[in-house]
Amino acid sequence: MAAEKAGTGAVKNLARLRPQWAASNPGVGFRLKERRIAREFRAMGLKTFLVERLNIGDWPELDEDAARIDRERWAAIGDPGSRPGEVIALGFEVSLDGRTAAIASAGKRDDDRFHIKVIDHRPGGGTAWLVDRIIDIVTRYRVCVVLYNPAGQADAYATDLENAGLPKWQSSRPGKGGLRPLSAREYAASCGELVADTTVEADRLRHCAQQPLDDAVKEAGTRPLADKWAWDQQKSTADITPLIGVTCALHGFRVHGAEEGVVPWAEYV
Repeated sequence: MAAEKAGTGAVKNLARLRPQWAASNPGVGFRLKERRIAREFRAMGLKTFLVERLNIGDWPELDEDAARIDRERWAAIGDPGSRPGEVIALGFEVSLDGRTAAIASAGKRDDDRFHIKVIDHRPGGGTAWLVDRIIDIVTRYRVCVVLYNPAGQADAYATDLENAGLPKWQSSRPGKGGLRPLSAREYAASCGELVADTTVEADRLRHCAQQPLDDAVKEAGTRPLADKWAWDQQKSTADITPLIGVTCALHGFRVHGAEEGVVPWAEYV
């Protein structure tokens, strides 16, 4: 009887939330099927579904202090020996002047915490290396998705990546390492997700204590976006491409990490 009541409650919650699906996920109806969202709801449960699919959660308030990550807490969750599982997601970003780029990865550790790492970062080294490096990583490792913010300079490299053999991400081919842009709402949510994951209360994240990322966290500026906030290169006092890279990668793994893909031959990135 208890199980029957719980099932009835889940159905009511699913029906109540249905009008918000399309508002939070522009791809509903053509790239994202409603039956898949329903499966996710049953698998995740209400609280996780609200965060992961509808971007409803306890995000930091829209003010300068809340938007930035607490430095002491950031230092406390640094773990140079952090390792993810087999599946990772990638994120990349390019600086406003096009002279610097960063590639980052995200995955999940054995202790069920998220893992983020800057894979490649070449300050002032240009971007000629970027496309080949991403293709190399996707070829060698089990990459579920490659995410980027199309509102930034990274968008200029999407066509080159596709021409180099990286297909667009498709809901019909999950887990294949496809390329997918973030919507403005997703990008704003991904920034809030990363900050929320670092808190003492959540304690869901570990990073590899890399200096470029540490510096980016300290100097990152923000801007209002989609009723939330987002990292902003123009308002930052240092290069934050590593931070935007891990932010995109973490959201990519959060959404696509459970999808099945090709088994890799390498250990981790």
